[in-house]
Amino acid sequence: MDANGFPSTVRLKVLHRLAYEEGRKKTSSGTILGGYFLEKDGNGYLSPYSIKGGKDELMVALEDALQGRRMEDAYDDTTYNFIPYIMPVPGDSLCCWLAAGQNVVVDDVLMHNGDGTLTKGGATANLYANAADSAAVTNTTAETAFDKTYTIPAGSLKVGDTIRIRGYAIATATNSTDTLSIKLKIGSTVLFTAPATDVANGDIVEFDALLTIRTVGATGTLVASGEYSIGVPGTATKRSFAVASTTIDTTATQLISLTATWSVANSGNSTVLRQLVVDKGEAAGAGGAGGFCKVLEARDLSLESSPGKVKVRIF
Repeated sequence: MDANGFPSTVRLKVLHRLAYEEGRKKTSSGTILGGYFLEKDGNGYLSPYSIKGGKDELMVALEDALQGRRMEDAYDDTTYNFIPYIMPVPGDSLCCWLAAGQNVVVDDVLMHNGDGTLTKGGATANLYANAADSAAVTNTTAETAFDKTYTIPAGSLKVGDTIRIRGYAIATATNSTDTLSIKLKIGSTVLFTAPATDVANGDIVEFDALLTIRTVGATGTLVASGEYSIGVPGTATKRSFAVASTTIDTTATQLISLTATWSVANSGNSTVLRQLVVDKGEAAGAGGAGGFCKVLEARDLSLESSPGKVKVRIF
């Protein structure tokens, strides 16, 4: 047991065979501890599982017990670079790692955090939220994408899944009667266009869009609706929009982005994307948005800056 009373071994109760497989750590792939979830590249090298909310076949690194090491002892690129791992099945109980800042109780549903650790899942899961403003779009008339975006992984969408996209852009500086227009896109599909408007300093474009996946595949389809406003916060008129059934290739990655277009290239025209939040809801019966395990013992890491151990059961 460690100082917090958690075990230093990954396998708590494993219902399938006890044998494990082994693979080599991908060089410079970041920290891997026993209890981290893994992915394997085309050459068979292992690295921390990188898709937040992903639902690929599970692979979990074990502690290197043959070398007398515990699950908190990290694998490296040289001395300890062969990683034993198992592929857990429903009913298995494991000790894994919960992402820093999480606070979970018994029976909370967890999903991949995208770095080998786990985070809270559920009916809806947050996929992305920018932690800082985008770079400014300024002194250009070209339609320019903000540099805060989110990419939906290929193959991660299912029929009935929903994607909610919210946030706002702000005009931080404006010149004369020059106008600003904002577009929200998924891939090449434009969900809405806020019309060219003579904005003043501090005016915002606020938006809230909901997408539903109707069919999947290379010629999958989605529908969307929502609302946006452009102008003075609190008084700008909200306008609704709707997108009829349109094609989305769910076998490929899909970029969620916003673009800005100024009518005049002037250094006094500047806008930033201050907030972009992307949430995913999974179709009924899918086990939560990316969730695949439940918490067996409460753990509060809300004030911690590093991951901590958590006991889970795969479902």
